Formats: sequence, structure tokens, C-alpha cells
Amino acid sequence: MPTYILNIHDDKECQAPGADKAIVRLTYALRNTISQMAGMVRALCIFSAADLNETPQFMIEDMDAFPLADGTQPLLPYSGKMKDTRLVVTALDFFWEGSYANGYRWKTDCFALSNLNIVEKHPYYKYTVYNALELARIFKYGDYAKINDPLPDVPEAIALIGNALKNDNIGQTTGRVALELLRNANGEDVVFCP
Repeated sequence: MPTYILNIHDDKECQAPGADKAIVRLTYALRNTISQMAGMVRALCIFSAADLNETPQFMIEDMDAFPLADGTQPLLPYSGKMKDTRLVVTALDFFWEGSYANGYRWKTDCFALSNLNIVEKHPYYKYTVYNALELARIFKYGDYAKINDPLPDVPEAIALIGNALKNDNIGQTTGRVALELLRNANGEDVVFCP
């Protein structure tokens, strides 16, 4: 799962120390939510869509510590209170915004949707990430898996499909296609094979 560190920008009038960075883990579920919201924005021809979302972990720079090898300051958890944290998605990008307990507003850097690299459907097959997760559910719960059994998360599904491939419990093409989709959904660099 890729993790990104986004800068936080406060209201110019805000004098109280606020958070400096927001750490965001782009899980499959979050990427799917962002993709659906972006699709809704395009379909409805609106500027943006927003949803309450507590994904970011807020941090401050430790100015008392020596800089790291890459020149950045070490980060410490932000102890202040954040309110109304919302994910905002436009047709081109997404970001988080909200307010501090004192009412001043904050906003993260924007992140381009193109950086998500979401491949819902395999480029060479009619197989989707959801199909791969359904397949992993069968390996998790057995041949009698029910439709209401929860789908495994992407890392667990990768392990399940990988084990099935290793033990020849699945066709090589189907297993490879499912694994390529799941690894891509997990943020790994994937070469899709025909």
C-alpha cells in the first residue's frame, strides 16, 4: 500500500501551532472510494464531491531533532484536535480539508488522480479487481463460500491467490491475472502480461 506525506496549509490568520504534514495510506478501499467520487463528479458535471474521512494521520516536524539524511525533519504525532476532516475529490485531483478546534481551517496539498494508477480491469482480460477478491474469498472460506462472507482485503487476497498458484489449485492464467490486478491495487509496480 503506497504511503504519501502531504503538506498542510493553514489559514493565514492562524497563530496557534498546527499540524505540518498528513500521512495518507492509499489502501484499495480508499482508492476505490476516490475513484467512485471522481466518476460521480464527472458524471454530474460538478466541481467537487466531499465526504467525511479520517484517513490522514497528522504530524508535526520535530524542530529540536537533527534533520534526516534526506534533509527533512523527523515527524512527531500532532496532539491537537482536528474537526470535520473531509476528503474532497474533483475531476482531476483530491485532497483533505478540515478545521482545528479553534475554528481555523486547514487543507492538504492536492494529489493528482492520475497518480493513483487504478486499474480496475485487466488490460488483456475481462477480469476485474472485484473478480480477483471474489476468487480469493473462495480460497479463504472453501467451496461453500457464501456471497455474504466478507471479501478478504487486498494483501490477504494476494497471499491466498499466491498459495493457490503455488499448490496448483487454480489455473495458471486465471491466477496470474488475479495476482497482477491485486498487486496493482496494492500499489505495487506491475507488468501486465497478455
